Amino acid sequence: MIELRVYMDGTQVSTARFDDPAEAQAAAERWTELPGFTCQIDDPSYHHAPDDILGGETDLVPGDDLVEGAGPV
Repeated sequence: MIELRVYMDGTQVSTARFDDPAEAQAAAERWTELPGFTCQIDDPSYHHAPDDILGGETDLVPGDDLVEGAGPV
């Protein structure tokens, strides 16, 4: 899976995913023909293994008690 991120004047305006890197490249070329647009193509599998667990970080330590809606106590 290849991810294409499209930026207009430095602000991300679109994200698309492609199975074929050539399709991602062709889409990026079409976007960058427009004034002010740049693209970044990335292969997320290069950065993360299939078994990686991707999630937010937490300050919780095993054994912390939680009060619903209040976070760690």
